[in-house]
Amino acid sequence: MSGVPENQMFDFAPNASQPILTSQERRKMLLKEYRKKWLQKPESQEKVRLINCKANHKYRINRSLEEKAIDRQYQQNWYQNNKEHVKAVQKEFLAKPETKVYRSQYMRDYRKSDPARKDAHQKLTYAVKRGRVTKPDYCQQCGEKGWLHGHHPDYSEPFNVQWLCVSCHKSVHHLRL
Repeated sequence: MSGVPENQMFDFAPNASQPILTSQERRKMLLKEYRKKWLQKPESQEKVRLINCKANHKYRINRSLEEKAIDRQYQQNWYQNNKEHVKAVQKEFLAKPETKVYRSQYMRDYRKSDPARKDAHQKLTYAVKRGRVTKPDYCQQCGEKGWLHGHHPDYSEPFNVQWLCVSCHKSVHHLRL
């Protein structure tokens, strides 16, 4: 391998001999190390795909607030520069009849799959609109300001929610915390 102890293989903390890496460079390095480690064993192609997904997931969760802010700023700038193109692609996709049928069927199935979840979401949405539940400005897990999701640990208590940013909400569901 690379001569790095296994327990420190994915630790990219800068020191005197390492240059400071951007988040994209760090992600590439992490993926490269994962591939190196797991491709030594003869495994199926599905295993390789899973490893790449895990590396990307680990990268997305373990980013610092500064890295998240840099990525967010990059995405916002890209969107501003390509807004007409994005809108045209979305409009074209949503205009397809098969998209409309698929989306309506998906939502019907989603609502039927867990009625308690649907009821909890509806009750919380209604309470927020009516002002009975106040939505904070900051994520309760990381303190980031922005778009917040109400995470229900238990659907039988629709007003007992954690207000989380998108990335924290995803990490809670992926890690089952």
